[in-house]
Amino acid sequence: MLVLKCNIQITGAKIIKFDYVSHVEVATSMKTITDTAKLTLPRNLKFHDRNLLDYIKRGDKITIDLGYEDSGLQTVFKGYITNVSTGRPITIECEDEAWMLKQKTVKNLYYEKFSLKAFISEHLPEITDKTIADIELGELRINGEVTVAKVFEYLRKNYGINLFFKNGTLQGLMQFSEISDSKTVTFTYGRNIITDNLKYTLAEDVKIAVIAKCITKENKILSVTEPADAKDKSSEYEMRTFFFPDAHDESQLREYAKQKIKDFKVDKMEGTITAFGIPFVRCGDVVLIKDELHPERDGKKFNVDAVTYSFGTQSNGYRQKINLGTEIH
Repeated sequence: MLVLKCNIQITGAKIIKFDYVSHVEVATSMKTITDTAKLTLPRNLKFHDRNLLDYIKRGDKITIDLGYEDSGLQTVFKGYITNVSTGRPITIECEDEAWMLKQKTVKNLYYEKFSLKAFISEHLPEITDKTIADIELGELRINGEVTVAKVFEYLRKNYGINLFFKNGTLQGLMQFSEISDSKTVTFTYGRNIITDNLKYTLAEDVKIAVIAKCITKENKILSVTEPADAKDKSSEYEMRTFFFPDAHDESQLREYAKQKIKDFKVDKMEGTITAFGIPFVRCGDVVLIKDELHPERDGKKFNVDAVTYSFGTQSNGYRQKINLGTEIH
């Protein structure tokens, strides 16, 4: 029998450690900058004979380790407390290191050639643990005062640049395959997969459109959509945005976009699997599925787009809900 085990550490005016929670839910995703956590605790939980609430405040650091007695613990979340509810039960809401990006602002900036590395070094010098690709864009202007988090959201939406924290490391890259420290984790039906909602789609039924962008020789942003009519039928397509630094004119850019669509226009499987807490998997890892009863699934590999961890009696133990992203061929 798997026996649940956890360790929570909160660092504020004092360092507080406790090993009991009613419920924990941690939501992580490659498609959002911020990961979140929510803890539910008994109202009467004490620390040094005083109520736990006497020691906790917004902005305190928090680390959440979850696992089983026999297999040990894994750190599933590191970040900051953003809200404490004093009702019954106590709830503590948290955000990961991206919370810092919402506290820092930039104002009225202009870049003739925007460099992601230079921007992060200038405005986030306190972040030393980082893996940032050499991504250079053309002219970029920031009007007014906005948070660094807003700048990152703009880069994600308009250039397809992925910015997120993984194991405390800030990563900035174009392709998920470039993620450092990723590993392949095997999940097997009948052993460690509890349930799934996977859907199989044939290539001819995949409706995807690519918004491709590049910087021209005149240092201007050029954008094309392929297929061209997808701009007027965006509700019918799954839209993906990519930045292609090697393209410099519309013909090159459109060829890149057409090739990217070919990469996606294949038979695909998508959805989620729900598994026990082991083997442990993070966003950016690769999942290998083993299923002897369904050959269309057996041996397939997928990037992990998102994982939601739930732990405690409300979750019937420890669960990982894993969202399968792009299939790796």
